[in-house]
Amino acid sequence: MIKIFPSLMAANQLNLEHVVKALESYCDGFHLDIMDDHFVPNLSLSPDTVNQLAQLTNKQLSVHLMVERPEEIIASLNLKKNNVVAFHLESTQHPEKLIQEIKKRNLLVSIALRPKTPLSSLYPYLKKIDQVLIMTVEPGFSGQKIVPAVFKKIEELSNYKQVNGLFQPIAVDGGINKDTIKQLVNRGAEIFSVGSAIFGAKDPASALQELYDQAA
Repeated sequence: MIKIFPSLMAANQLNLEHVVKALESYCDGFHLDIMDDHFVPNLSLSPDTVNQLAQLTNKQLSVHLMVERPEEIIASLNLKKNNVVAFHLESTQHPEKLIQEIKKRNLLVSIALRPKTPLSSLYPYLKKIDQVLIMTVEPGFSGQKIVPAVFKKIEELSNYKQVNGLFQPIAVDGGINKDTIKQLVNRGAEIFSVGSAIFGAKDPASALQELYDQAA
């Protein structure tokens, strides 16, 4: 089942409460990026802002940590049960411990892979997590075009799951629009974090519905 999460990184940062309330009846949840200007060259939502947004909606949140020392961020998050937290293997020296810490908080664990991060680095942890987040662009900025090589990567992961009887859904983030979403679905992607294609439109709700229609 296809799910779409509007990525609030691309929304009007001065009016996020309005954005959430305007779209929550049309989408499956919201994607929130936390960046520290170290792990990636940009700053985005703070943990305090994410915590405030978590109180605004009962929709599932997917929080993507693009930070050094994600363990410190986890301790400051106040999220509802079954919200998703994604981290990068390159950002921590103790991925097993971080997975356990996220699970202790009744949250779902996702590991995020940059376009150049090999799938093989994920496999030792795949049975211990709830989702995989494949970055289809280099993390840090909204509005980029998909890196073509990730299509094969998604297909390889989908095949690996089938061969090994695994269930973790494949989420994708970056460069998703009405022209690319079906290509990603056909290769095995199931959850989509979408920014510019929604918030760059005159009517974000209509743009969101068009994406659902294209993905079907």
